[in-house]
Amino acid sequence: MTDAQDLAKTAVSSATADLFPARIAGPGADAQSFLVRRDGEATDLRARTADSCLIRPQPEDLVLCAAYPSGNGMAFYILSVLVRADVSQPAMLAVAGGLTVSAQDGPVTVQAGQSLNLLSGTGMTLSAETLSVRAEAGLLHLDSAVLESQDAVASIGTLRLIGEKLLSLVKVVSGQHRRATRKVEEVDQVQAGEVVVAGERLITNTAHQIVHVSTEDMRFDGARIHMG
Repeated sequence: MTDAQDLAKTAVSSATADLFPARIAGPGADAQSFLVRRDGEATDLRARTADSCLIRPQPEDLVLCAAYPSGNGMAFYILSVLVRADVSQPAMLAVAGGLTVSAQDGPVTVQAGQSLNLLSGTGMTLSAETLSVRAEAGLLHLDSAVLESQDAVASIGTLRLIGEKLLSLVKVVSGQHRRATRKVEEVDQVQAGEVVVAGERLITNTAHQIVHVSTEDMRFDGARIHMG
């Protein structure tokens, strides 16, 4: 073998990554760095997680590492988590930057055997042609909420509204009920240009005092009128 062949062979071997298993010994200088230790060695190596290693390593996890020439030394990378030390704890998917899960020609399903939690530090956006939410029970807690819809239909068995104030501003209010009951403890005030009350059989006004005031005419019309 010539000297040129020996030199080429040495260059190829020096550029080849050395793969070896190791244990996570502790955290590194930043969130993407860890201390790893080979079996039988007492010195810890500083290794960074590769971009393809989505599972965040935990202490004592068995990981696959790669040693690759970098500058005048060697750079160590964690390629994957082979065996998790504590499988009772949930695994964490972690990346350095943003993350997008994309399926161009098919659906995406996230399935959890117990609970599913979505946490966001700033905001959360749901965008779709149709949105369907189905659950046996639900709780929606918002400090401030705005609901905008061109057309909304609600079918509710029992609706309870409990609050300090209810303010509504609409052009037309129309309701059809089989039976309606309203109880106001203090003052029930209605202001309108015209008020029309119609009852097929009976209209009853009962109070300690009843005052009817008209600036022009007041008319009582009936087959019989009893006063007093």
